[in-house]
Amino acid sequence: MDFIDSIESYCTTDKVAHIYRNSNLTYKELKTKSDSIAANIIDLFGEDNTPIIVFGHKDHLMLISFLACVKSGHSYIPVDSSTPITRLKDILFISGAKLIINISDNLIDIQADITLNKSDIEEHLIQYENKIPDISYRLKGDDVYYIIYPSGSTGKPKGE
Repeated sequence: MDFIDSIESYCTTDKVAHIYRNSNLTYKELKTKSDSIAANIIDLFGEDNTPIIVFGHKDHLMLISFLACVKSGHSYIPVDSSTPITRLKDILFISGAKLIINISDNLIDIQADITLNKSDIEEHLIQYENKIPDISYRLKGDDVYYIIYPSGSTGKPKGE
């Protein structure tokens, strides 16, 4: 059983998967919302498995987006919303990411192929409600699930 199957084994219950501020996200919500976003990503990119930047801070949608990326066959690059925009641009350029999922409340002015802001994500959750992504897209085994970009000694982001 891989970790997605492990997470989804709880999806029939109302067990809490994530707590943020005064809000709870259940495993059932985590599954259905990540499925919706994953189906949307697959429609946008098909077999293209370039990494996806997820920009935000601890919100439920961060966790949902991480799982959606993995379900759609993409590594995710978590970038905290406190990160300067110049650094985010460097990460975008170095990683070759084509999609930024912006969970922050701030609109960002970066030239990615596609930027989905929080309001876009909310709309896509409705549009893709009850869509289940094809499991053949999922990352598995030794695939790279996430990439971290520390600054290192040069001050420039380097994916690890």
